[in-house]
Amino acid sequence: MYRRPSTCRFLGAWRAVSLAAAVVFLLIDSASAQETVVKNDSIVDGSTAVIQSGFDDGETAAAWLTSPCAGRIVAVQVFWRSLAGGALPTLEANIKIYSQGTFPNPGPIIHAFLEGPVMTDGVLNEFRYLDELNTIPIDVPVSQGEVFIVALKFGSDPAPFNGPSVVTDANGCQPGKNAIQAIGLGWVNACSLGVSGDFMIRAVVNCQEGTGACCLPSGACIPDVTGDDCANNGGLYEG
Repeated sequence: MYRRPSTCRFLGAWRAVSLAAAVVFLLIDSASAQETVVKNDSIVDGSTAVIQSGFDDGETAAAWLTSPCAGRIVAVQVFWRSLAGGALPTLEANIKIYSQGTFPNPGPIIHAFLEGPVMTDGVLNEFRYLDELNTIPIDVPVSQGEVFIVALKFGSDPAPFNGPSVVTDANGCQPGKNAIQAIGLGWVNACSLGVSGDFMIRAVVNCQEGTGACCLPSGACIPDVTGDDCANNGGLYEG
């Protein structure tokens, strides 16, 4: 089960590591003008991150995120890091997107479900597809202010002290934002297990609302109308 940190056991594993400048390029370049990176962590270029290598295979790290707009989740991101860097890629179990639920327990799984994500050390791993052939895009509708959960399930144990593993920022664990599914414990508030920061597990939301046909009470159907505008005029949005 997830190992609660102690000063001796986690002396190496909890050592802060500096983020490379290349990571910042990935963070900035990964979203288009209509896309917003949704995150809890405060990690930027030049800040430090903490390697959370206390997980066992089959356990899960999860971030509770809030959409800033009505749009669609089009990608998920996980920063993955070992202490020395350059570790071989690892095959993890899955990444799931859940509806809100009651913290720390997520609600039902939303349709996006990514099996066997390959995690690369030292980079912000971004996933935009549900399949290895990159033919089924992640496409999850969300409303403004909607809470959803992005969860990474480990398929292998991170090396004790060294990782690679998920990381957190180093300025405190926000309540209600980070959860762990630990063997023998179920879903638990990560802060209560001694996690000292927010998981660098993120989502990318496309905030550009689409348009489609709107059928008005009069019987007329108008093309190229947003769903909100259609509803405001008493119409039925056909997409």
